Amino acid sequence: MINVQAGTPASALAAAQPTLEQIVLRQAQKTLSSQASIDQRMIRSGMQRLVQRQRLNRQQSNRFLPLDVDGAARFDNGEFRLNGDFFALSSVAKQSAEVVTTGAFNFVSDRDGNFSGYFNGRSSLEVQLAHDMVLGYFLGVEVGRARLSGTFSGRQDSYGLNAGGYVLRSFNDVSYITGFAALGRNKNQLVVSNGTLQVDSDFDSTTLRLGASATGVFKTARIEIWPELSFSYAKSRVGSQAVEAQAYGLTANNLNLAGGDVEMGQLMFMPQIKWPLGDGRDSAAVANFSLSPRLTCRVTRGAGGGRACGTGAALGYSAASGDGLTLFNATVEFDNVADTKNGSLTFNVEHNF
Repeated sequence: MINVQAGTPASALAAAQPTLEQIVLRQAQKTLSSQASIDQRMIRSGMQRLVQRQRLNRQQSNRFLPLDVDGAARFDNGEFRLNGDFFALSSVAKQSAEVVTTGAFNFVSDRDGNFSGYFNGRSSLEVQLAHDMVLGYFLGVEVGRARLSGTFSGRQDSYGLNAGGYVLRSFNDVSYITGFAALGRNKNQLVVSNGTLQVDSDFDSTTLRLGASATGVFKTARIEIWPELSFSYAKSRVGSQAVEAQAYGLTANNLNLAGGDVEMGQLMFMPQIKWPLGDGRDSAAVANFSLSPRLTCRVTRGAGGGRACGTGAALGYSAASGDGLTLFNATVEFDNVADTKNGSLTFNVEHNF
């Protein structure tokens, strides 16, 4: 509760309270979006490894990949994004499990001069319970810094831990399901000023992320159609903010601001059309070309919020050598949701030793 008196830090903070709370919630929404994207890439990467092993008719093998890095850059509507990830793996427990180390970075700047940078690293233990099922557990760390401009300028720093699990399951090599759940805890510091009021605030935030997808495989003589329906939900709860405020030559260190919640939900339908270029028989390479139109609907609440649907598409090429040691993936993606256009180009090469 803020005790308001004229010309005090408390009165200045009370006047700026709605603006400051929105700044915090907008940053929470960006962090949540970054975390959800990392979760989706983790699941897709695991599913690709499961499918490729099945296509090559191989059980878990002794594999080692030191480090692989890929990324993409995009510019649209005055906003620049640079994001990517890195990946490494090694077999353990008599080749029945793999330790998968992944990391992701996501940097965003907009036309107002705001900048956000996030780094997330995590280590997963993937246990192949059967030829058609993988169970994974992960523990991760993240670090973020945002430079803010506008009515208030300054920075927000954050660091935290994430933990969760996921399951990948195949049914007769013609249908696949995935699911994941994760929890995260972050420490945050906000230091901003509008020329009259300077605020130094410390607060915690907790995130919950859930997701699932179902994919079927319909084969014809020349092509395969993989209709995919996926859903994800993420929520971040920002706790009460302890505030030290300076204004009018005075300092008050016993003030606070309310927290709040940010939620995001997404539903995507994506029928992938794949042209197989090899089946792996007699040590031949496995390759696929794919076209993936998609419909995406998103709902956000908290910082602004709203509902919107849009369309997009992806073109992809993937290949695996006959021995399964070398993997190559290339993807071009485009989306237009809520009048916001995004595009990306990604290359990925892996070689196991």
